[in-house]
Amino acid sequence: MTRSQLLSADGKKSNPYFLQQMLTCGDQKWFQPRYEAPLKRTKVVEYEIALPKDLNPFQVFDSRQNTWKVLWKSKDSQEVRVGIGTCVFLSQEELESLTVGCRFYGGLPFYGHQGEFFGWSEFALGRFFLPETEWVLGTDKPRILVRCLVEKKWCHIDMVEKVKKILSGFHITDIFLNQPLNGMTSTDVPPFPVWCHLVEMIKEKIHRQEAEKIVLSRCRQIEMNGLHLPTLLSRLSENDEHSFQFAFETPSGSAFLGRSPERLMSWKQGQVSVDAMAGTRRRGHSLASDQKAAEELKNSSKDIGEHRAVSRFLEAELAEFCSEVKKVDAERIYRLKNVQHLVSRYRATVKSGVSPFDVMNRLHPTPAVGGVPRKVAVDFLRQFEPYYRGWFAGPVGWTNGQEGDFAIGIRSARWTGTALHVFGGAGIVAGSDPLEEWNEAELKMKNFFDLIDLR
Repeated sequence: MTRSQLLSADGKKSNPYFLQQMLTCGDQKWFQPRYEAPLKRTKVVEYEIALPKDLNPFQVFDSRQNTWKVLWKSKDSQEVRVGIGTCVFLSQEELESLTVGCRFYGGLPFYGHQGEFFGWSEFALGRFFLPETEWVLGTDKPRILVRCLVEKKWCHIDMVEKVKKILSGFHITDIFLNQPLNGMTSTDVPPFPVWCHLVEMIKEKIHRQEAEKIVLSRCRQIEMNGLHLPTLLSRLSENDEHSFQFAFETPSGSAFLGRSPERLMSWKQGQVSVDAMAGTRRRGHSLASDQKAAEELKNSSKDIGEHRAVSRFLEAELAEFCSEVKKVDAERIYRLKNVQHLVSRYRATVKSGVSPFDVMNRLHPTPAVGGVPRKVAVDFLRQFEPYYRGWFAGPVGWTNGQEGDFAIGIRSARWTGTALHVFGGAGIVAGSDPLEEWNEAELKMKNFFDLIDLR
């Protein structure tokens, strides 16, 4: 979506004309129940309402406040989904037996710690919610899905009035999407000297053969002057790269957002897809320099070793839970806006009696965001990284019971209400140089830095 498309609306703070028509029509022609399904001790009834034209997803995201919201775009599709409001929350355990067919969105923390550090309180635990309204945009059939919880018996006429009431609460405007994003001050956590010390600690651990690799992360805290989240999301969407885009906003206004290139796992009808992504180089300023950097990456023993550690891990875990494990891409160059990676991809069939969540739980955290051995790496990070990761580098995505799609929550940031915390990481191995690893993490954070005018 281009900047001109983002800024094309007239800025009126009201429902679009066609939405007003739907809310005032008397014959209920707009509203038809799509289906009803059992959910816990009640039912969910979903209405599907066709939109006569597409809408700007960032307008819609900004159309209601003080509620849970999600924006989701897969890296394999132009479709953007915006979920606003909540019908119900489910835990991961409840999701595993889900049959309702509606999309629940949410995420899981990196290592399950209930930390308050960095304002992670609302994202400290796994949390999945069914949006009350889900706007399906960016397609040739834009539509709204509206859900209502009902008892055993329900009346269509009453439901139509309830749907109208829900939709009347939306006030869509595009007026803010060209506002400047101003940062006042920034602080690195950990500071560079501490980062160097942590890198040397990891290398000493590797030297003692206690670990093969540990992925260390850093954060830049940017104090912001009135951040407008839809503006930031719309600017992030302009990055021309093959990646997921996601944002989760809480009723308090805090948020977790990102532009992740890496799929943890997707599944449909028993077929799973998994990415292995590790090994990094800066994008070149010209075609020749870009190709040179790619060749260096493909011939780097350090990066190849780091990538193959991830591949070996995924192959072993998939073999335990799946049959017909196939490597469909092998160490291919994967170019993003600021960096390029080595990527391998796997497809497999989940064995009978195995839940896709069983597979996903075993895959996370992969060596691409944790380390090898996993327990040693996670224990080190929990003890020595100067903050809890929360949802950073954890699984984020959706499932409807029959299928699901989860990214790894990297290239991400946490908005606390007064500051944006931007995260980036680098895999530390025996040959790591602290400055080079610091700069690699900086490159991975650059998607956000490029959008903010730091004063």
